Amino acid sequence: MNNAQNDRPYIVYGSMKNRGGRIIWALEELEQSYRVVDLQLFKGEQRQPDYLNINPHGKVPTLVIPHSPSTPTAEESSLTSSEEEVITESLAILLTLAERHKSLLPIDIRERAQCHHWLAYCATELEPPLWTHAKHSFVYPTKRRVSEIFPSCLYEYQRALNHIEQMLSDHRSYLTSCFSIADIFVGQTLMWGRSRELGERGVLTEAYIKRLKARPAWQRARLTLTSED
Repeated sequence: MNNAQNDRPYIVYGSMKNRGGRIIWALEELEQSYRVVDLQLFKGEQRQPDYLNINPHGKVPTLVIPHSPSTPTAEESSLTSSEEEVITESLAILLTLAERHKSLLPIDIRERAQCHHWLAYCATELEPPLWTHAKHSFVYPTKRRVSEIFPSCLYEYQRALNHIEQMLSDHRSYLTSCFSIADIFVGQTLMWGRSRELGERGVLTEAYIKRLKARPAWQRARLTLTSED
């Protein structure tokens, strides 16, 4: 949890072990205070009534934005001071945080378009085969797993990796002219695939992952994991 002064920190449901890591990392980059609620997914805690009241879809991450006790802004005026804003889906949360804090998005309109491109590419090309492979490996009950889909998953994932390697050759450090939520979204997904030893990453991609992990905010985010993780 970041030590920034805030009497009402963000609440993150999720952890660095799943897509919640994207949100924790972003909050560290933004130097915002937050509290992590690490639901035990394989024990079904995400399907308990208390959590379903927050996120009816029963998935992570979820971000709870407590409203300031001060005078509400125009955007908050339709809500009472006792209400809290709930955002789900990691991409939506990253965009919300970036816009809310006016950071982690390129200022130049062309560079921002590239940022949006990479967010969309990750959501539609890079992550889906990785997630499908995971679901049919250990997420789904055994009776719903179809191992025959693995070759197709690996083919699609490798094709996405190859594209990223090619595009990184045109950039010095990050996916756009500056570090942005695109690097968090794509970078966390690449780290996920790397941890599962799927696909072959090129030299530039490996160097990119190394740069991301060297960022102080990522290092602080890692500290939210317990010794049992």
